[in-house]
Amino acid sequence: GAWWFFVILASYLGIGIGNLAKITGVENYCLSGSIAKAQGHFIEACLEAVKQRTYPRLAKKVKVFPSALGEEGNLLGAAYGVFQQVSGTL
Repeated sequence: GAWWFFVILASYLGIGIGNLAKITGVENYCLSGSIAKAQGHFIEACLEAVKQRTYPRLAKKVKVFPSALGEEGNLLGAAYGVFQQVSGTL
């Protein structure tokens, strides 16, 4: 059912994070928006895909965690970007 959908989604996200980690060396990844609510097994499945797709030494350092702002994180980030654009032109 729905559980397998989230496992597949987490795996694809982990593949992307693993590729980004290899390319950029960035070790910390913050999930925001509605996906931040899907903690626990979702993050575990994501990290498992990271381990399979990147170098072992780097995979041990990669961290995936939910945003402290939850679902509002994306909205607040967008609002902040607009505020900076508007305030920069005044």
